[in-house]
Amino acid sequence: MEVQTPDGGLSGSQAVYELIDDLVEQERARQQTLEERGVRVITASAAFATLLFAIAKFGVGENRHLGLREDGFLVGALVCFALAAGLGVLTNQLRGYSDPTTSFLKQLIKESNTNGSRLVGELWVGWLGDARRENDFKAIYLFLAISFQMLAVISVAASVTILLTDPSRLPWLPVIGGASFFAFLMVARRAVPTTWRYWRQAVSAS
Repeated sequence: MEVQTPDGGLSGSQAVYELIDDLVEQERARQQTLEERGVRVITASAAFATLLFAIAKFGVGENRHLGLREDGFLVGALVCFALAAGLGVLTNQLRGYSDPTTSFLKQLIKESNTNGSRLVGELWVGWLGDARRENDFKAIYLFLAISFQMLAVISVAASVTILLTDPSRLPWLPVIGGASFFAFLMVARRAVPTTWRYWRQAVSAS
């Protein structure tokens, strides 16, 4: 495997190392970004699920029971948040490759040209290929997690819509409406652009 410089000539060992190091750092940075997003998904899902569970468990005022439809939507939202949190955990825990150290990369360029080129090729098709595939899976899990969050928000919004048509259940409206509003902000500011970005990555990985 020969590595060429932008002007078309063969690169030296330092250029080979820098190229490999850049590729490795790109995958590490992508992995870190995906895992940070996964933590945010877990945190947000746990917070909203706890709030919704408290609403369903304790109620507001004397009217401590919602109707069947509202309960169904809230249970659906809880399930969606639980699935989102689980996928967020998978995004963080998936790790099926061995991360090469910088010292290993430096050792590559100390080899002879033939062995060095062979090792560079093996690294490319081996570690980098595995890392990219794994990061693609992380992107898919994150896309699904955020999608479940959005479904949960839709379920809460549906429950609020039902409450608006039933005056007898208005004591519930401020609490569920407030939760729905904050969830909507989460979707508007984070989930929509993030979902679109990771949806494109998921499609490109398939």
